[in-house]
Amino acid sequence: MLQHVVEYARQHVKDSEVGFARREILWRVQLATDGSLLNIEPVQDSKAKPRRTWPCPEMHKMNAVGKAKRAHFLVEYASTLFVYDTNKKSAPSFSAFDDAKTVGRHKYFVKLLDAAATEVVALGPLVSFLRSEQQLSAARVAAQKQGVKPGDWVQFAHDGYDPLTDTAVLDWWRKWLASDAAPKPKDGQGSRAREKLLPIDLLTGEPCFPAETHPPVRGMTKGLGKDGGDSQAPLVAMNKGAYQSFGLSSGENASMSKGTAQLYADGLSDLIRKAEIIAGAKVIYWYRRALKNDELDPIFALLSATYSAESDRASALISARKLLTAIRSGERPTSTENEYFAMTLSGLKGRVMVRDWMEGDFADLLASSLRWFDDLQVVTLAGTRTASEPKFETVATSMLPEKSPARKYGDWVKPIGPARSGLFRAALDSNVPIPSGAIVRIVDELRRFMISESARKALFGRTENNGNESDGLTVSRLYARMGLIKAYFIRNPRGGDSHMKPYLNPDHPDPAYHCGRLLAVLAKLQEAALGEVGAGVVQRYYPAFSQAPALYLGRLVANARNHLSKIPSPDDRDRFQVHLEAIHGRLEDAAPAILGLEGQGLFAIGYYQQLAARRADAKS
Repeated sequence: MLQHVVEYARQHVKDSEVGFARREILWRVQLATDGSLLNIEPVQDSKAKPRRTWPCPEMHKMNAVGKAKRAHFLVEYASTLFVYDTNKKSAPSFSAFDDAKTVGRHKYFVKLLDAAATEVVALGPLVSFLRSEQQLSAARVAAQKQGVKPGDWVQFAHDGYDPLTDTAVLDWWRKWLASDAAPKPKDGQGSRAREKLLPIDLLTGEPCFPAETHPPVRGMTKGLGKDGGDSQAPLVAMNKGAYQSFGLSSGENASMSKGTAQLYADGLSDLIRKAEIIAGAKVIYWYRRALKNDELDPIFALLSATYSAESDRASALISARKLLTAIRSGERPTSTENEYFAMTLSGLKGRVMVRDWMEGDFADLLASSLRWFDDLQVVTLAGTRTASEPKFETVATSMLPEKSPARKYGDWVKPIGPARSGLFRAALDSNVPIPSGAIVRIVDELRRFMISESARKALFGRTENNGNESDGLTVSRLYARMGLIKAYFIRNPRGGDSHMKPYLNPDHPDPAYHCGRLLAVLAKLQEAALGEVGAGVVQRYYPAFSQAPALYLGRLVANARNHLSKIPSPDDRDRFQVHLEAIHGRLEDAAPAILGLEGQGLFAIGYYQQLAARRADAKS
C-alpha cells in the first residue's frame, strides 16, 4: 500500500525533502530593514479550497527540549511567533503571558533564527523584531485587528526579501538539521558495527538508518471537525510498548529511511488536500498514469459534489459509457493498462487510521462506476423519469435519520462507519454486494420516516419539491434509500433479483413487494375518498403492515370497501377496484405472516414505486 503512495509522491510531490513540509501559509509579517513592523498582510484567502501550500522547514523531535518544546524554523503558528492568544481580552505582554509551552516555543524559535542570522545577515531584521517587546505588542494588536488565529501559519519578509526563497537560509537549515538528527551509536557500538546491523527499508528494500519517528500526515481535520483527528497526526507511530517487539525501539519496529518516510507522509498529505469527505471519513485516490483530458475520472464522478448542475453529472456519465465502449472495442487500449488506488482515512485519538484500501484496473473501475449508477436508478415521485444520479455522500448518509441542526456532523455519521466502507467497495467493484447492514439501517429508518410529516409532504404533496430546501433534501434522500434497496436486491449474493426495475413491476414474484403496492393504493384511495386526513392509513399502518402483512390485511381491505363507497366518480371507483383486484391476484390470498428485513425492503420499494406509478397515471 505505502509503496504506491511513495510512487505517487515521487511523481507528483517534486519538492518532498527530509526536514521540509508543505504548509498553508495565511499571513506574512512585513518588516522594515530596522526590524520594525510595517503590517501583517494576508497571503491567501483562508476559505479557499484547496489552499495553496509552500515547502517550509519542519523541525523533528518537537518534544525533545523538556517543557520548553521546540519550534519550526522560519514559518510558525501565530501563537508561537507573537506569543499570542485571541482568547485574552486584550493583547497580553510577553511577560504576562501565562502559557509556558507557547513562551518556550517562542524563545526556541528566536534562538534558532539568531543562530542562522550569524551566517545569513539578511535574517537580522527578523531577530530584531522578535527581541523587541514593543514590536511584538504592536504585532499582537495588528494580528487581532486582522483576525489572525493562533493556529494560522505565518511567515516573515522585509524590503522584498523572503527567507523561504533564500538558498543560503535553506542550506543553513539543512546543515543544522543533519547535525542535530545524525544517528548516534548505541551501547558503545561503532559505525562499522552498526553498518552490519542496518535493517532493511520496508518500502525500498535497501539497508537504512531507520527514521526514529515518522513525519506527520497533514490535513485530516479539514471538513471533519474534532472527529477528524489532529490537523497533523502520524500514520506510523511506535511510542507505546505494545508497538515495539524484539527489543527494538521506536522507528526500528517499522524500518524506513527518513527519505522514504518523508515521501509517504508528503504523498498522503498532498492527496488529503484534494480528498472528498464521505460520511465522516476522507477518501483519497489516484491513478498510476494520469488520466487524459477526454477520460472521465470514475471516482470523481462517484464522490464529487462539485458538479454545477444535474446535467453535468449526466453528461459525464454519457462520456464514461462512450469511453468504456472504446476500451472494450480496442479503440483505447492504453486505458486498460492504467490502475487506480483508493484509501479511506479517518482520525482516531491523534492518529491517522486507514479504514480501507482498494486497487484495481481502470477499465474495471469505469464499468463498475457505471453499474453503480445503473443499480441505484429509481423512478422519481412524479413517476415520469428516473432520478438524477446521487453523489456517494447522499447514498451513504441515507442510512441515517435526518440530521438536527444542533447535532455535529461527526456525531451524526459515526454509526455508519462499517457500512460506509462496504458501500464504497460496492461502488468501485460491481462484484461486491451491498452490505446487509445498509439495508438493516434503511428499513429501520423507513418505518419511522413513512409516518412522519416530512414523508407525508414528500409522498402526497403537490410536487416533488414544494419549494423548501429541506423538502428537496428529504426527497433526494428518499431516492437514495429506494435506489440502495433496489441495488441490494440486484446484487444479492444468493442470486440477483432480475425482476427489480427502476419503475413499478406488476409482475414481480415476491408477495412482500405487492403488499407494499397494496398499501400505496389504499393510501391514494383514502385520499380520493376523504381528502386530507390527520393520520391516514400510512401513518397508522405502515410500521405494522410492513412487518406482519397477514395480521392487518383483513382490516385494511374492510377499510378499503368503506372508502370505495365514498368516491363520487364511478370511473375513479372502477380504476381503484381494478388496481386492488390486480394486486390481490398477485398475492393469491397468501400475504406473508411475518416479513424479515429483506421482505420489509421489498415492501418499501413496492410501496414507493406504486405511489410513483399512480402519480404518473394521474398526469397522463
